[in-house]
Amino acid sequence: MWMKWLQALAKPVTDVLTARTRRKQAKETGLIKIQQAQVDGTNTLNMTDAEWEAVNATKADTSWKDEYITVTMTAWVWVALYGALFAEEVLRGVQTFLGFCTANGVDIGNLTTVVVMAAVGLKVWRGR
Repeated sequence: MWMKWLQALAKPVTDVLTARTRRKQAKETGLIKIQQAQVDGTNTLNMTDAEWEAVNATKADTSWKDEYITVTMTAWVWVALYGALFAEEVLRGVQTFLGFCTANGVDIGNLTTVVVMAAVGLKVWRGR
């Protein structure tokens, strides 16, 4: 009975480790195929979706766009915190901003949650 519990608890961890190993292997295979195509001078490249995604994620790893979006979409939280602690007029400005978003149909709370979850997901997926 305890063994089934342990297996049930360990399965998500082993699944993550297995998926990580597969992504790493796909990346290595994809990079080898790219290098071989460069050496051969061929214009065609036969890669699986997993290989292409792994190689593409490596190239996008140095991109600043993800961090820029995350900082931009969560800035209002830090400004509100600053306003609550030090400057009441800043807090009123954040309230005005949130009221504007609500009036125009923008669910800023949901949008902020999505951006943060995406950023965390990318960090975990990339193995940082």
